[in-house]
Amino acid sequence: MSLLRTFIAIEASPEVRHGCQMLMRKLKSQPVSATWTRPENLHHTLKFLGDTHDRQLGDICRAMADAAQQFTPFTLETAGVGAFPRLAAPRVVWVGAGAGRETMIALHAAIDEAVYQLGFALEPRRFQPHLTLGRVRKGSHWPSELIAELEANRDFVAGATLVDEVILFSSVLEKEGPHYELLGRAPLGG
Repeated sequence: MSLLRTFIAIEASPEVRHGCQMLMRKLKSQPVSATWTRPENLHHTLKFLGDTHDRQLGDICRAMADAAQQFTPFTLETAGVGAFPRLAAPRVVWVGAGAGRETMIALHAAIDEAVYQLGFALEPRRFQPHLTLGRVRKGSHWPSELIAELEANRDFVAGATLVDEVILFSSVLEKEGPHYELLGRAPLGG
C-alpha cells in the first residue's frame, strides 16, 4: 500500500496552453520572485484529494465517472486574469473562466459530492474555476510593475477547451517542479 498525492482535473487545450504561455512570458519579465507553471501542466483542478491510498483509486474513478455522466460535453473559455488573495497582493496568479463557467462550477459540485461519499472532505471555499499560472514566493514583494501587468490583462482570453472528460492525476514532486501522472479518465455523458 502506498500514498499518492492526487487531484481531479480537466486538461487545458493546446490553444489555451499557448495563450497562457504568451501571457506568462510577459509576467516573467517583471521583477518578482515566482514559480511559473510549465505549459504542459496547465489544468483546471476540480478537486484536490491530497494523500490518497492506492487502494482507493478504483473507488475514486467510479465516483468520478458517475459524476461525469451527469454532464454533456461543453466548451470552457479560459479568460480573465486574477490573483489570490487579490490582484493588488498577488500570491497565486491565475486565468479564470468565461463561457462555460457555470457548468464547470456544477461539475465541481458533483465531483466534490461524489468523493465526499468516499470520505474526502467537502471543499469549504467557494469554487473559482481557474488555471494557476504562477505562485509568488513567500517573502517576495509585489512590484508595481507586476500588478500593472496583471491589471492591463484583466480581459485576457487564452482560448477555449472542449470539456469532454475529467481526469484523476497523481502529482509527483520533482526538483524541477511537479510532474503529473494520469491515473484514470471519466468521459462526460452524452
